[in-house]
Amino acid sequence: MNKLLNILQIGDSDWRLSLGNKNEKSNWFYLNSDEQGDKKLINSLSGKIDIYLFTSQSSLKFLKEFLPNVPAYHLLYNSNLLISDDICRLLKTKKSFSVNMENPIAVLNIVENDFSGKQLGAKIDLNRVEINSEFRGKIAFNGHVNVSLNGFFGEIFSQILLWQYNTPLDKQFDYELWPEFETSPNVSIELRINEIQQQSSDVIRELRIPQSKLNKPFILKSSGKNSYAFFSIYARGSGCLKIGPLHYRRSRHSFGQLIVGGSRFADSNRKEILTYFDPGNLQPPLNVYFSGYRTAEGFEGYPMMKSLANPFLLIADPRVEGGSFYLGTEELEKFVQEKIFDCLKELDFKPNQLILSGLSMGSFGALYYGSAFKADAIVVGKPLVNIGNIAKNEKIFRPGGFPTSLDILNFLINDKHSDQIEQLNKYFWKKFNQADFASTRLAISYMLNDDYDPSAYQDILSVLKNKKVSLISKGIPGRHNDNSQAINDWFIRQFKSILSIDFQRGKNNVQ
Repeated sequence: MNKLLNILQIGDSDWRLSLGNKNEKSNWFYLNSDEQGDKKLINSLSGKIDIYLFTSQSSLKFLKEFLPNVPAYHLLYNSNLLISDDICRLLKTKKSFSVNMENPIAVLNIVENDFSGKQLGAKIDLNRVEINSEFRGKIAFNGHVNVSLNGFFGEIFSQILLWQYNTPLDKQFDYELWPEFETSPNVSIELRINEIQQQSSDVIRELRIPQSKLNKPFILKSSGKNSYAFFSIYARGSGCLKIGPLHYRRSRHSFGQLIVGGSRFADSNRKEILTYFDPGNLQPPLNVYFSGYRTAEGFEGYPMMKSLANPFLLIADPRVEGGSFYLGTEELEKFVQEKIFDCLKELDFKPNQLILSGLSMGSFGALYYGSAFKADAIVVGKPLVNIGNIAKNEKIFRPGGFPTSLDILNFLINDKHSDQIEQLNKYFWKKFNQADFASTRLAISYMLNDDYDPSAYQDILSVLKNKKVSLISKGIPGRHNDNSQAINDWFIRQFKSILSIDFQRGKNNVQ
């Protein structure tokens, strides 16, 4: 059960009179902005409020007083207010939202529906796909990446593929749908949805979503009933059709992806990268954290980065089964690098006021993209850098341990006649060898018996020994997935140490 939201309304009229008992998911507090303000109330609510609503012009006089305690993306203000340049700058530091507040009930619905609860996202993978038995073309399953269909699909739309088992839909939420697919010029598709009421066989509705409406995530609005969704793909024409996973996520509408403030980027092949930027206390450094491998879609590391108080950027990779090491098309990699630059620019920070970090798969992102910056530090645990070797080790060294590594190999190097393994390994080293780490501190904790990328640390060391660099490291006994707690503890200790030494963040500042 989700906890109740604590909402503070600051304005010249108490909305509770209009709302009645409709705020079932929230506790409502009110501060009259026409008066001096109840200092006792203000002090008692410090750090306890989830959402701040500034509903009247006079409410803005309290902005500076409350601002230090306002979480990013959790301040909403009336779009009809006259905003000075100074107030505008303050609102931007908290990534505030301008909202039409003519109807208090509508505002309450927005807050309770879009600002409550945890992130919810998943993909319906290809293990659940069934191909129409009447299709006479060529079929090739490419692991968790896609299924390739080549042939004649008919002159009219007909079902070519379905996902077995139904997907539960909560009546409280709208959902965003993002199918991965590629079509040759003469092939068209439709995504079809049959919604079935739970504990019944009654079909609530049938939806046909043409390809033209899939250029952005499709919003599946709630039917008002708890239900199941049955998804299928219809196709027509002749040529090649590739279908990948179907991503579905709880919608936050215009307020973000997965969580309020989250954002997404999709390249021309419909492959995504997710990011979340929190300006924190606006003080250096900017902490960047690359999520590790995770089958559930969403951001990793939020509580840890939030606890450090500084600005932070979370980056997540929802491709393949649980991520593809942040490698991809030129436009996708360019986006990741530019996103970090853009956050630095917004904060008016320099590259030496940047820390990149990650664990396991996230370590690759931190080291790979960190090679393009003269960052203050790169902090990683369980480093993985030779992605080709990770796939190679699946056969003998680590049988059945990480089979998705083979999918990632084929996804990133789709040339089965070349030396895929060595070619993929070179992706990292080409960039890492050219990096200038003279002003960068590297902190690396690694597993002494790592069965994913056994030589990762020694390979990194062999490059760094010829460079001017500051390196601190720690080896921990065990295989890759052993003793994660020791890795995590060392990781966060190094982070706090760097903040203290390089940015004068003493014990009183590190929460």
